Amino acid sequence: MKKTILIFAFTGIVFSSCSGEGGENNLTPSFQTLEGVWHIKESIKPDGTIEPYVNLCATKRDFVDFNYPDIEYFSHYDTCEAFLRSDCTDYYLTPNEYRIIALSSIFRDGRITQLTSKKMKIEYDDAKSFPYQSNHFSSVKAIILTKE
Repeated sequence: MKKTILIFAFTGIVFSSCSGEGGENNLTPSFQTLEGVWHIKESIKPDGTIEPYVNLCATKRDFVDFNYPDIEYFSHYDTCEAFLRSDCTDYYLTPNEYRIIALSSIFRDGRITQLTSKKMKIEYDDAKSFPYQSNHFSSVKAIILTKE
């Protein structure tokens, strides 16, 4: 009886460790797994503090559209009537390291260090500032994006 309980307990531990955060499986970054609209949720500062992303429009969220070969960043004005396409560029991913290579993107040189079907984390080797974004992230070490 004790042996059976131990086997079930061990099996439960093994299967519970197979998935990523929130029961989501980790994905390998590729053009296919990045595809779609992602919302910027927050940034992580060099000291580890988390700063929520603040949309200027209260009813519409800014977003990033990964649609290979393009990355496009859209931010809404505070009037919510229109949006500004502030960043559009071709991109590709380096093998194994999953670094984003792009000419003029806020994501340039970022490494995708976490990816599930609903969450992506992009980290930078050096702190980066994005002065032309609607909420002006400054000194950012990582960005968290979410997909609905």
